[in-house]
Amino acid sequence: MVRPLLETAETIPSDEVAWAGAAASGDPHARRKLVEHLLPRVRRTLSYLSQNSTETDDLTQMGMIQLLRTIHQFRGECTLAYWADRVAVRTAAKHFEKRNRRDRLWRKSGFTHVTRDGSESPSQEELADQRRLRRRLVEILGQMPAHNSVALVAFYLHDYSIAEVADLVGCPVNTIRGRLSRGRKAIKKALEADPSFAEWIQGRK
Repeated sequence: MVRPLLETAETIPSDEVAWAGAAASGDPHARRKLVEHLLPRVRRTLSYLSQNSTETDDLTQMGMIQLLRTIHQFRGECTLAYWADRVAVRTAAKHFEKRNRRDRLWRKSGFTHVTRDGSESPSQEELADQRRLRRRLVEILGQMPAHNSVALVAFYLHDYSIAEVADLVGCPVNTIRGRLSRGRKAIKKALEADPSFAEWIQGRK
């Protein structure tokens, strides 16, 4: 028997498939009751995966949006509670993988991007550096061959896998790996050659 990740005491509707179907069809009462029923569970699940309350709030919002977007896929093969757990965990995993990919791009560009745990806010100087860096990255992406920048953006910023990027642009997986490698090297080279970034990057290695 498939069991949910976390046991709860919420009352389970007698016909979950019909309830989910009504929510999927846009019934406002069904959608509201679905949120009221599953929100506490989704939040509890994600609180085990989050580093702080702010991240829990963000992930909970993302998880509930994804739950409502995909409620039409619920067929009653498991309980709604278990299905909500699965949506929540997958949403968190996708979020963390996307964040890790961005961090890898920062590091492979020649500097370390330090993520914060929410206990303190970045200084005004750090925020200014981040804004300058984003603008410079956009410039660099615009100067490299389009097929390299497309691969970088699709993989690092939109969370597509290498295989998915290859399918999107219609070329072999190894070609995408090469484009990602060349794109990262181009970013690193451009930033290291930029006087306004060279010292700053060196200090973060």
